[in-house]
This record gives sequence, structure tokens and C-alpha cells, in this order.
Amino acid sequence: TTTIAAYVYDLITGKNIGTYSDLNGQVSEGADVITRIVACISNPAGLKTLQKKVVSTINGLIKNAVAEHQISSKNIYSVALCGNSAMQHLFLGLHPDNLGRAPFTSVVQRDVVTEAGDLGLNINPRGVVHFLPLIGGFVGADTTSVLLSLLHGEDKMRLIIDIGTNGEMVLGRRGKMLAASTAAGPALEG
Repeated sequence: TTTIAAYVYDLITGKNIGTYSDLNGQVSEGADVITRIVACISNPAGLKTLQKKVVSTINGLIKNAVAEHQISSKNIYSVALCGNSAMQHLFLGLHPDNLGRAPFTSVVQRDVVTEAGDLGLNINPRGVVHFLPLIGGFVGADTTSVLLSLLHGEDKMRLIIDIGTNGEMVLGRRGKMLAASTAAGPALEG
């Protein structure tokens, strides 16, 4: 929500060749996801504005990577994204109004695969953009990515905690995990 990080990999070698980060341009419209959801509900142009700002931030990271490695952005063929439920909606241009009221449901309940040209990302226009699936409600794809990283590890009990505007917890082991989320922003204020 606040910071966007990009990890650039050579798809032939699998090697990480760079890491980049920047403040999400959406912060000018609201520091937290609830404020951004309200901006979409109260302003007809809000969703478009927020989508452009997050795409612009990602394009800035792509520009930095391309310049550092002296490659053409047209040679970037794949982008995998993860984020919380609100960020998924805002990036994909999906109206987040259902996230702002009970039962807090997402527009999509699975991963999303599309082409970069459809979203305005400055890579190969036919490049594949894959947004990882949400777990549910406000347990987002950022948590999915953590769980995927643990699939190849030991089969022992784990507790995963992510505290931000939204707090997420996952407890379990391979085969059975329980997830929950709650508003945690007030714990970080004042």
C-alpha cells in the first residue's frame, strides 16, 4: 500500500539481477486503503486516478531497471504481482466498493492473468501480467506469496504475521492453514 518493491529476474538463469522500490504514487490520494476505497466511491474519476498512479509507480521502477541493466523494456515478458485486496482492485481497475462494506468481498476470487498492454505497463505489450490470487476478504495476494515461498520448506507448524493498515495472520502447516485479518491501522497511529 505504501511502498512498491520490484525484484527483477533473468528468466533464463533464474537469478535476481536487481531490486527497486519507491513510494506508491497513490499516497497523494490517501495514505491507507480505506481512504483510497472511499476516494473511489465518492469520486467518479477516483478509480481511474488511483489506477494510473500505481501503474506510473511500477513503470518508474521498470524504467530504473531498464536503465541500470541497459536492456529494452520490450525484452521484459513477464510481471508477477502480489498485494492486498484493495491494491489488487486498484491496480486492475476493479471498483473496490465491495471491499468497503460487509462482507468485504473481492470482485475476483482467483488469480488474474492479462497482457501488459491492457494495463499500460511499459514492458512488451504482449507480456504476461499475473496477479497472484487473494486468499479472501482482506487476506491478500501478499500473504499468498509468503505461503508459496514456504511450500518447499519443512512441514512444521508456522505462524505468519503481517501488520500494516490491515493485519493478517496465517497459522498451520502444509495441507491445512487457517487465515484471518483485521483492521490494524489504529495500532500504528499516534
